[in-house]
Amino acid sequence: MNIVYAGGVLDDATKITFILREAFFFLLGVGGIVILIAFVVAGIVYMLSGGNASMLEWAKRAFMLSIMGTIVILSALIVFWTINSFLT
Repeated sequence: MNIVYAGGVLDDATKITFILREAFFFLLGVGGIVILIAFVVAGIVYMLSGGNASMLEWAKRAFMLSIMGTIVILSALIVFWTINSFLT
């Protein structure tokens, strides 16, 4: 059943699930880019540390935080796929 209103047919409107899905995938892409940059920076700092203990420790911590960020993003993706399967 089409609901007609002054601007047109309401059924032609973009569904909220589509908007949320696209926004989520955009944020997922941004998060992936940030994690990639964090891995690259940590690798560069690790290579350029030259035996400096504080720089080595910083690079190791950056690697660990990047891995934790990857796990968080992948967990969010699994949760999203589960919720999205119920909404569609």
